[in-house]
Amino acid sequence: MMNRKDCQNINNEVYDVLIVGGGITGAGILSELSERGYNAILIEKGDFASGTSSKSAKLVHGGLRYLQYGHFKLVKESLKERDYLLSKYPHIVKPLEFIYPVYSFSLKVKVFIGLLFYKLFSWKSKLSKIRYIGRNKTLKKYKDINSRDLKCSFSYFDAVTSDARLCNEIIYNSCNNSKAIALNYCKLKSLRYTNEFISVKCYDNILKTELNIKAQYIVNASGPWMDELNSTFNSEKIKITAPSKGIHIVLSKSKFPYDCSFVFTSNANDKRWIYSVPWENNSVLIGATDTTYDDKIDNVSVNKEDVEYIIKALQNFAPELNISNADIISSFSGIRPLLKNENVSSKDLSREYKIWWLDDKILNVFGGKLTGFRSMANISANMLDAKSNRTSKTKIALNNDYNINKNDEFSKYIINKYLYESERLFSICEENSNANNKISKDLDIYIVEVIYFIRYQSCYFLSDILTRRLSISYVIASLKNKDEIIKKVANILKKENKLTDEEINNDIFMYEKMCENNSLI
Repeated sequence: MMNRKDCQNINNEVYDVLIVGGGITGAGILSELSERGYNAILIEKGDFASGTSSKSAKLVHGGLRYLQYGHFKLVKESLKERDYLLSKYPHIVKPLEFIYPVYSFSLKVKVFIGLLFYKLFSWKSKLSKIRYIGRNKTLKKYKDINSRDLKCSFSYFDAVTSDARLCNEIIYNSCNNSKAIALNYCKLKSLRYTNEFISVKCYDNILKTELNIKAQYIVNASGPWMDELNSTFNSEKIKITAPSKGIHIVLSKSKFPYDCSFVFTSNANDKRWIYSVPWENNSVLIGATDTTYDDKIDNVSVNKEDVEYIIKALQNFAPELNISNADIISSFSGIRPLLKNENVSSKDLSREYKIWWLDDKILNVFGGKLTGFRSMANISANMLDAKSNRTSKTKIALNNDYNINKNDEFSKYIINKYLYESERLFSICEENSNANNKISKDLDIYIVEVIYFIRYQSCYFLSDILTRRLSISYVIASLKNKDEIIKKVANILKKENKLTDEEINNDIFMYEKMCENNSLI
């Protein structure tokens, strides 16, 4: 990442492309354009991945349920992208077994056919294995699930990820291996067209200064904020988005003690799929709801009805676990970027994407799934190539080589989690004798990780580190020494970013306020 104080130089350059939106879509486009030699810059009004891209189900998957809607192309493409991400980012994207218990004969047939298509679309994949598990074996292995009317279960594989970390790593790699620039906490205020370029006024909330970014083209990759941003670009306020809210609750793995992901339907007769996802810091995520959302995108939150929906579904699916509201550690809500269709309910809206020119200079990229961000980026780059008459598509090879020979347990942990970036963390350990100490006896997270993210991945606030880089916020309410953890991370942040006492105390106050209702907004 660039030094934030070098931002003033941005005013003196004309960029090929300005990307607005630092979620997974914008990150993928920045990466693709950088590899093609574009001089690109990305801005994000909050932290990178602070919107939809940190509020997902954390799954990298083909989308088995989309087959019932005939979205075969989407599923086939997503399965291909899933396997690519598993090979490209093995330290962030991991294989995960899914168990689908079946409670009717018709569903048994339906799921079996769906899984055959899944296998057909990814027959060369290491994750193409599907398995039938009879009723007795299912209940013997998964003794807590509802046995009434259970027919059998099916096993198949997809993958799990840290969505925010994946997004940030893609952005960081783009900036580290090319001329690309990415600025979080930088909000677009206005724009004007000239004969040579588009001039965009932005406000940098870190340096508290205004920037004037000049670019030949703009890519609007703002996700659910698409309509809002387009109204800034164009006086015609035509809504193309149909925001859908999804919430997840977070449980301790001790309360939901399974290493696989379960797929089950709610007991509300709405045919909504719910997943349990074993995740980081010994947590399990359960979700998601899917409801139409028509309030301000920045105001999305978890309400009582959302939580009750999931709790009732859980109690019906796994009655032996006796899960109640008291077991919830935290919850989070996000907005899906779905294309508007008046004739279809929110849960049935297509997860396919749309890419189109708003005018000769602004490209809109909207919709899609986390898994398919690279395909969206490739099409976007092709359209920019055509518009700007670029003929060469020779890609610049990004440097992702690593050759580290360390075998102690701490080093293995770092290499497994950071792979290409491990050397940077080992260098920090050499200069700081405390860096290889854990930040808490209750967490397998080290001081060096906090320092690394602050120095190299644009962390300016506690929530950047604790929520989107280390995922501690999801479980912090359950930790006995949470105040000590917050204070320890705050002291590192203060030292690394040279903050004043007032600045860090304000940040602690804001972070604790965010967490006080156990809702990560």
